[in-house]
Amino acid sequence: MSLGSLSNTFKRAISISSSLLINDTWRTIEKCDVLFIKADGNSPQIASGAHYAPLSDSIRDLFSSWGLRTESVATPISRINPDLFYRKTTSLNRLYILSRLRDLPGALLLREWVVPGDAEISAWRSVIKQASPSLIIDIQPEWAICKAARDENVPIYDMQHGVITDTHPYYSDERNSNRPSESLPSGYLCWDEPSAEVLRAWASKKGVDVRVVGNPWFIRFMGEGPKTVFEPFGVPPAHDARPTIIISLQWGNSHCFSKRPLERFIDPSLEEVVLNSLEKYDWHLRFHPIQLIGPEKDPLRRYIKSIFGEDLYEKWMESSLLPLPLALSRADLHLTQNSTVTIEASWLGVRTGFVGGDVPKGYYHKEMEEGYASIIEGSPDVLLEWISETLSKGKAMPAMSHRNYDGFGELLTALGLSTNHNR
Repeated sequence: MSLGSLSNTFKRAISISSSLLINDTWRTIEKCDVLFIKADGNSPQIASGAHYAPLSDSIRDLFSSWGLRTESVATPISRINPDLFYRKTTSLNRLYILSRLRDLPGALLLREWVVPGDAEISAWRSVIKQASPSLIIDIQPEWAICKAARDENVPIYDMQHGVITDTHPYYSDERNSNRPSESLPSGYLCWDEPSAEVLRAWASKKGVDVRVVGNPWFIRFMGEGPKTVFEPFGVPPAHDARPTIIISLQWGNSHCFSKRPLERFIDPSLEEVVLNSLEKYDWHLRFHPIQLIGPEKDPLRRYIKSIFGEDLYEKWMESSLLPLPLALSRADLHLTQNSTVTIEASWLGVRTGFVGGDVPKGYYHKEMEEGYASIIEGSPDVLLEWISETLSKGKAMPAMSHRNYDGFGELLTALGLSTNHNR
């Protein structure tokens, strides 16, 4: 076993051990109309001191305002204390880990963990029976909960949270066309039509529903529909006179730029440009949500403080906690290796430059074709020239196509869920 594998195994063991310290509270789930599954990595936003999941909690707030009963459960193996989540969120770490131990002999025999064991499926069925929902919403739900939901005759939907292309390892035809239907969600809730088209290519043959509902987090701040209060998320700083440029980081990519002993997180050319243009541009490195709470949190802090200093680290940490729609509304330009923020930036007319790595095949074709994104290759001087020329063009036409909650209302109507919105 390699050193890297040993390190990952050790980190996984630490994660499991710490998660066992959290008491199971899933038996306190009350009967509900909609059950949400929340992952730690998707709950980095802080609202009034609590961990808020921008997508699922935005939908939960919306559905609650429409009179539906809602509950949330944290995905195993959650390390966030349930009391620190926004609104009531329960845990099932111990139930889940026990189920995996019961399934262990079979998994070792098969030499794989891909197909869930009966105990793992049974654990999720227990949670679903406790909640008795008419709908489950998750993000990239695993096989076990999909099978459990189907066994309990409860529709489960995957809410899009990033890029969907036919080359994506989770959403591709190659991955899903030959999978048993029981391993898939009942349907997908997409941000836009191009994403939905990718899924329909294979999902329709499986009887899987695909709907375009928009991005509820962005609709909340930028849409035409009813809005809920924004105060819990803080207020963006006053607009700087300098052009504002956001750099979206990605987790798991530091190996692309690292020079030991310091782990690095952006391309050296971009690093040089930032350091040499701090007076000219208002730079904001935006940390990936997982980098705010995951294993890269400390290495990233050391890197930022070492290269850019304490003051910029504090500034960028604060701006990383600002809701993305608000941050992008103040941005003039966006740079990244290949972050999904590229899509969201286009919704507000903010152009993106890809710096420091190959854009995965099939990703951001629409954004590049329509002039919202470009690949930048070359020296720091080339990058500075591109920044200057692109800023001189001003913002593009905002590409956000779904600005209301009608898609969610249509989903509930199709499922027979009556609300004070669709009565």
